[in-house]
Amino acid sequence: MDYANKLKIEIGGRTYTLTTTEEEAYVYGMAEEINQQIGVMLERGNGLSLNEALVLCVMGYCDLYKKERVNTEHLRSQLKEYLDDAAKVRAEADEAKKNIKRLKKELETLRAEENK
Repeated sequence: MDYANKLKIEIGGRTYTLTTTEEEAYVYGMAEEINQQIGVMLERGNGLSLNEALVLCVMGYCDLYKKERVNTEHLRSQLKEYLDDAAKVRAEADEAKKNIKRLKKELETLRAEENK
């Protein structure tokens, strides 16, 4: 059973308390990554406020998430095609084995008739 962890993280100089079933290291890693991205945006200048940097960070993650969903669906589609192809090849192989067995029996029958 997963137990919820109550964690305090800091993002953009503000402390947030989260209740999560995720591993501590994972949550702290996400917070660190977000802080790094925000830091880079703020260091570039451009007069961004913390909130603007956070919005841009969220937009970047949302963009990445949506693109990854499209990629995931594409991979699922490809995998389904491969599985369908594999099933078709398996059926063809089974049919070929049946034909081989039938032909071997015919060959045995012909040889038996020839030896009479």
